[in-house]
Amino acid sequence: MPTFTHSGGLAEAACWQALRQDIYASMVHLRATELSQNYDQSSVFTFRDDAACANVVVLRFAKILRLAHRQEGQESDYAAWKRIADDVEAWNDRRNRLFQPIHYKDFDLAESRPFPFINLISPPQVAALQYYHACKTYLLLHQPDPESLSGFHAARRRRTLEVRWPDTSRPNHG
Repeated sequence: MPTFTHSGGLAEAACWQALRQDIYASMVHLRATELSQNYDQSSVFTFRDDAACANVVVLRFAKILRLAHRQEGQESDYAAWKRIADDVEAWNDRRNRLFQPIHYKDFDLAESRPFPFINLISPPQVAALQYYHACKTYLLLHQPDPESLSGFHAARRRRTLEVRWPDTSRPNHG
């Protein structure tokens, strides 16, 4: 991230938009994100508003994509995956203090509602939760195990992930 964008304004907003476009290209082409992810000096980490809160989780998702689509031959770094998973959960804990859904209705297959119904106040809140759930989904799909599993143990692990996945779509009310 260029140094002139750390002070906010239109230049910083353009950098965040470029990162979102890079995320889109990464997902479509199944490749790592290409932009520098040195956004740590950005003012968004103060969580001063909903948009700043959303930008933080956007950066977390970009880092997950970089890990998920690493180059052939690169070993999976379990510590890096653990760190980003912890960062995503820390973001969600902090987000819970900033905003909550104004209305939430859990999924109910009997009523033909396979997804929860969530109402939020602002578009940045919606984007933030979308990126959070994308983070959780990618972590469940791509995060390596500290040990290599095969056979029955690998099948049991996959089943555990299938059972845990719906839990990522339920908001935590704090």
